[in-house]
Amino acid sequence: MIRKRRHSLQKQLQLNKGFTLVELLVVIAIMAIVIGGSAIGVSVISRGNVKKAGNFVYTELNNLRSQTLTVNADWKLDIVKDIDGTCRLVTYKNDVQTESKTIGKGYKITISDYANSSDKTDYDVDSDKKATVTYTRSSGRVGSFVVNAGASRSDKLDVNNNLKAVITISRGSHSYDVTVWYSTGKLSLS
Repeated sequence: MIRKRRHSLQKQLQLNKGFTLVELLVVIAIMAIVIGGSAIGVSVISRGNVKKAGNFVYTELNNLRSQTLTVNADWKLDIVKDIDGTCRLVTYKNDVQTESKTIGKGYKITISDYANSSDKTDYDVDSDKKATVTYTRSSGRVGSFVVNAGASRSDKLDVNNNLKAVITISRGSHSYDVTVWYSTGKLSLS
C-alpha cells in the first residue's frame, strides 16, 4: 500500500517536471500575435498623429490667408522648431504674436520649393529655426516664404516665379504633405 502510494507520487512528480515542446510553441505563438498586434497599433497611432499635424498646418495656413484678406493688418505665420525639438505654429499680427500652437515633438519638417513640376530645392526646418509665410492682401497669393530666417543663412523662396512649396511633416516612415500654390495662395493636402 505504501509502496503503491510512493509509486503514484513518483509518477506525479515525473509528470510535473516541466513543460513540453508543444506548450512552449503555443506560448511563443501567442506572444508573437500579441506583439504583432501591438506593432500595428503603434503604427496606426503614429500615422494618425502625422496626419493630424499635417491638418493642423493646413488649417493654420488657411486661417492666415483668410485673416490677411479680411483684416487690415500685416499677418504672418511662423513654423518653428525649438531647440528641444518641439514644433510650433506662431501667428503674428503687425509683428505682435497673437497665437502659438504646439504641433508636438519628434516631427521632421521639410519644405520643397518647386521651380516647375520637377525641379525642386529642399529645405529642412532644423532645431531653433523657422519658416515664415505671408500672403498679400490684394489677391490672397503668397507674398513671401522665408525658410530658416533664424539661421545664419536666410533662404527666401522665389514666390513670384516658382510654382509651389510643399511642406512635408514626417515622423518615422509616415509623412503628410501640405502644398502651397504661390500664384493663388490655395492649399492642398496629400
